[in-house]
Amino acid sequence: MRGHAKAASVLFSAGETGDGLYFIEAGLLKVAMESPGGEERVLSLLGPGELIGELAMIDGLPRSASVIVLRDCSYRFISKESFQKFAASNPEFYRELARVLSMRLREADQALVAATFLSGKGRLARALLDLAQHLGKPSASGSVMFSYKVSNGDLAAMAGMARENVSRVLGEWRSRKLVSQSAHHHCIHDIAALEREMDMTD
Repeated sequence: MRGHAKAASVLFSAGETGDGLYFIEAGLLKVAMESPGGEERVLSLLGPGELIGELAMIDGLPRSASVIVLRDCSYRFISKESFQKFAASNPEFYRELARVLSMRLREADQALVAATFLSGKGRLARALLDLAQHLGKPSASGSVMFSYKVSNGDLAAMAGMARENVSRVLGEWRSRKLVSQSAHHHCIHDIAALEREMDMTD
């Protein structure tokens, strides 16, 4: 079944029953968890060609995280019943599913390492570089323009920082001409400099 979801809508929430999985055809979504105090942490970004909700198809447990639409998306929804029938007749599909889960585990390991060892600036640089892979449009000058404006709140949730600290660091980087911001876009002007920020301490 094909479907569409508007930006700022919730595809599903943590704790809901896993009734199926989604194959993303277009758009951008964030996978997030919320602390008991209401603080959000963005675990990953997902775009076209990626699966969402596959874990609940395997372990039968409720959704472990929420998925929020950042940019209007289109998707194919595969119900749990359809998934089970397809997997039963195509056992090789589990190899592809294992590959996806392995990739997600590696991403989780990298996020844990970043949270443990990188400085705040390093985590923010990593978040921007990650976004560049999903949203970036390289220019002839070497700059990377984002096709979507990510809020400082989402950047803070991705980097595990306070929003005011994100604003302060971005202000510093703007003054150094590493990045720029407008009402609709972010732009990275010096990828190498941001990569070096990941090796520095606060």
